[in-house]
Amino acid sequence: GWAEKAMDPFLSGWQRLTFSSDKKLVPFDEDLQPLLDADGNLLPTDQWREETTGRFKFSQFEVWHEVTSPADATKKIRKKTGYRMDALERDTTYECPHCKKEILGVQMRWMIERYRWASHNPHAPADMISAHVWRAYCPPELGGSLGRIAKEFLNARKDVAALIKWHNMTCGLPFIRTGSAVKEDDLDRVIARNPRKYAKGELPLRPERLAITVDKQKEHWWYGIRAYGVLWDHPDQPTWSALIDWGRASSWEEILELAGEKPDANGELRRFVWVDPATGERELFAPSVGLVDSGDEAEIVYECCLRSTIFDPYKGAPPTHTKWSPIKISEVHEAQLNLWLCWSNFFAANLYYDCIKYGQEHGEPVHWWLPSDIDQDYRTQTTDEYQDGDGWIARTKNNHLGDVEKMQRALARNIETKLDDIRELKAKEKVKPSDD
Repeated sequence: GWAEKAMDPFLSGWQRLTFSSDKKLVPFDEDLQPLLDADGNLLPTDQWREETTGRFKFSQFEVWHEVTSPADATKKIRKKTGYRMDALERDTTYECPHCKKEILGVQMRWMIERYRWASHNPHAPADMISAHVWRAYCPPELGGSLGRIAKEFLNARKDVAALIKWHNMTCGLPFIRTGSAVKEDDLDRVIARNPRKYAKGELPLRPERLAITVDKQKEHWWYGIRAYGVLWDHPDQPTWSALIDWGRASSWEEILELAGEKPDANGELRRFVWVDPATGERELFAPSVGLVDSGDEAEIVYECCLRSTIFDPYKGAPPTHTKWSPIKISEVHEAQLNLWLCWSNFFAANLYYDCIKYGQEHGEPVHWWLPSDIDQDYRTQTTDEYQDGDGWIARTKNNHLGDVEKMQRALARNIETKLDDIRELKAKEKVKPSDD
């Protein structure tokens, strides 16, 4: 603990060392004693106090550069590109929440020598004492350096496996995904992860399937088209997915043209072109599967789907409606259509965490790609949601392209089954005995 008066830990200013600067409600008074009523019962949560915790301070080591604005190539913006790691590891400080003074790393030893344990569970059995232990309480030579802890966090935050390890082993805490949001920097990192750069309308590799998803919003129809394929040169032959088109249409007829189901004004069907770099051979591709969010206009969407050979209606739902399965498919509109009832928060977390923020799922890389020229509409709408508790909330309700991408994640499960069939077929062809 840190004392504000005379540096005496038994006077005042006790606090829990923490890596966060957030405030939260806790059932303890300023001296970390449980808040009890006259009968000795813990007070209700609306009477808990707000605990202020200190924070690690290393923002002064940020490195900023001027870069071209993604929204306007004629303008420059300042962008954080990293940290001066050597200085950060050496000079990171801890800011006291009470006096706002900075505690140097060399002063941590003084604090560690004068600490005391305080139980955070007032209802724990008498023979059990529980206290939060983490690396900040260690001497610097044993890994308790403030700068080293901060450096480990910065190196781990782009890798979910490393971040879980940092929470568990360094902070001594369970890893809980909460209060998170996707930022434009996360989208830039997705683009940087692409093994092959490409632009809107281009196919980065030869696909096996194309899929289109649509979110109807009053008079507008927001859509996204993704290509799906297999990285055949990779030893594990994983699936890749690339966004190749997105935007806003003004009618269902325009959606059918974009999907290649209806000829345009010139009488031509839309196709995406793949040119084999080795042979120059051209192949044409169009979406073969699609979903449309029925939302509050189910009957209109059902009628539209009946005029298409590839679209099914979609509806986001809580897990109680899907029977705790990510997807539940049922017949609607007199059994003429299959309604995809999908667990909204499941696919939101899959999109925003696994695909965008961390780029991996269950420890395995997710080959989910974006073109280099995503526009401001896409950036704004895929960063509109944030996680609050167990659910995802849109700040402005302008998250239509985010919903389009969530529907793609639902379709990806169906497409993966088709790709497994293609993998199996190619494997059989590879071992097929020759005519000799």
